[in-house]
Amino acid sequence: DETIYESVAILLQGIYGVFSIVGPTSIILIFGLSYLDVPYTTWLKCIWRFILALFILIIAVVLIIALI
Repeated sequence: DETIYESVAILLQGIYGVFSIVGPTSIILIFGLSYLDVPYTTWLKCIWRFILALFILIIAVVLIIALI
């Protein structure tokens, strides 16, 4: 069924984007945290709500696309 391809593509790109922002392999993240002298675990404790909101937004977009 080709109708779900668009939803799956958006879901995969969204999740990949979130993990690219949050992942400790992001050069910008590593540079920014080391420059500001912030430990990764402390940053992760502060940013988890934003990550959760991004996942909820991705799921909502996929559901809207799937219903259209």
